[in-house]
Amino acid sequence: MCMRRFLLFFALTLVLVTVFISAFERKELEPYVEILGRLIRQSRLQTVCDEGFGFKFRCPECFHPDQYDTIPHHFRYLLYPPSIYKDAEGEVELECYASINHQGLSIRQLADSITEQIHPTAIRMLPEGFVLSGPLYQEGSRIPGRHFYARYVLRQKAVFVYSMTYPEGYAPALERMRKLIDEWEVWEEADAETIKKLKSLDK
Repeated sequence: MCMRRFLLFFALTLVLVTVFISAFERKELEPYVEILGRLIRQSRLQTVCDEGFGFKFRCPECFHPDQYDTIPHHFRYLLYPPSIYKDAEGEVELECYASINHQGLSIRQLADSITEQIHPTAIRMLPEGFVLSGPLYQEGSRIPGRHFYARYVLRQKAVFVYSMTYPEGYAPALERMRKLIDEWEVWEEADAETIKKLKSLDK
């Protein structure tokens, strides 16, 4: 009798393990880029504000702040893939920050200067700035497999930047992020105190 119970228990365990493995393998068949795209599309948006320059930006809650980022007026958010996805290529990084336009460059001059440094393959000029995109370079060297998408806005004496860097293969999953960057409003309302502060930054 004990042997029969043991065999029955063993058979049931074998069936459950087989079902679990099959379900896990089916889950693994879904490419990580599709999982990433769904995660970003379905995540609620959080609004992050900088009190010093008065700018703000929105990003999905699935991105988490970099706890080691201590640069003033600089925000870095990261989205790392879970280790179980073997086809994942790395993290997606968001950055939003402000800096002073000490040289008083025009939008065109600023675009030309930045283009010389980061070598974009596409540039789109806008009334108050421009959008750059292409393979990612650091200190003149190409970072294999990584791309960037960035918007620059020139307001008063300051330059505002909202950018994203990501593995090239993730591009189809990042449509929502590109739209958020394209539609970025540096201020919803620029109050008089903020305008005054920005006008006096380089004095």
